Amino acid sequence: MARTGGSNSSRFSRFTAKDKDGEMIGNIIQLEKVRMAYKNGVLKQSYLITGPWDIGKKDFAMAFSAMMFCETNDNCGTCKGCKKTGNLSNPDFYILNEDGQIKIDSIRELNKNINLKPYEFERKVALIIGAEKMTTEAANSLLKILEEPPEDSIIILTSAVPGQLLETIKSRCQDIKLKNVPKKVIIDELTKNHGLENDEALRIATIALGRPKLAESLAVNDDYGEEVEFLREITKKNLCERFKLAADFAEKKNILRLIGYWETFFMDLLKAKINGHDDLLTTKYKVKDFSWGVRSIVNILDILEKMREYIQSKIKNKLILENIFLNI
Repeated sequence: MARTGGSNSSRFSRFTAKDKDGEMIGNIIQLEKVRMAYKNGVLKQSYLITGPWDIGKKDFAMAFSAMMFCETNDNCGTCKGCKKTGNLSNPDFYILNEDGQIKIDSIRELNKNINLKPYEFERKVALIIGAEKMTTEAANSLLKILEEPPEDSIIILTSAVPGQLLETIKSRCQDIKLKNVPKKVIIDELTKNHGLENDEALRIATIALGRPKLAESLAVNDDYGEEVEFLREITKKNLCERFKLAADFAEKKNILRLIGYWETFFMDLLKAKINGHDDLLTTKYKVKDFSWGVRSIVNILDILEKMREYIQSKIKNKLILENIFLNI
């Protein structure tokens, strides 16, 4: 059975645990809805998990998948079903998590696998991470599967850019929208479980904008500073150099993360300028280190918002980056 990628744990992220008062926070509420549907026998056969980049869609999907095999139906993390799903040794769980395009051969392999009778458990579960990466042929092939899914099977898709999916695919899936996690929850996680001081945890939580997976990543490798430094440097580049950089970034960078970083920086800069501060919350640089005025910053933020919308429309990343670089 082909599997690519995967989580090392079937337990859901700590960012969705209960707070000290026992109240639900983060996306545990969405997972609880899935659990109740499962226990009441009204679970759908196909789901689409959507939400911002780095929100934790894969973690959620893995928790969802593990629940389908859990002996207690509660993601216990200790039973055979949870453990085998978490370490990708479950013969009835199939995951596609490809770095590049998802091609038709991968969907055909998924179809072949999910049509086999369950081997060890009562059902089959197929998970596609980043479903927007499917080619047109792959998407049409998946659509046929969704139209007549095999009995005792569940198909789960995740996507940060559902606008790039076929409407017919979306219409056949139950949508689960994940929401941004409160800043305080992320700060508590970073201080308690990553050993960060409060000031650094606040800075990272501010950059993360409610995205727990991004916060975890920044706690290990803070590449935000590199992208702020890039903004300082690109103002010195001519048009030809900017076009070249756009082509290079389109090939090597996560454009959603880039736009998110730049939005965070320019919002930080805008607030500091309006409030008459020289210190910035998210970077070591001062307001005086940047020449943009309030009107220019507002214009740039408008452009970044529009470019985020264009990503949903499958406009090429290179064109999106060119538009941004020409207006910075």
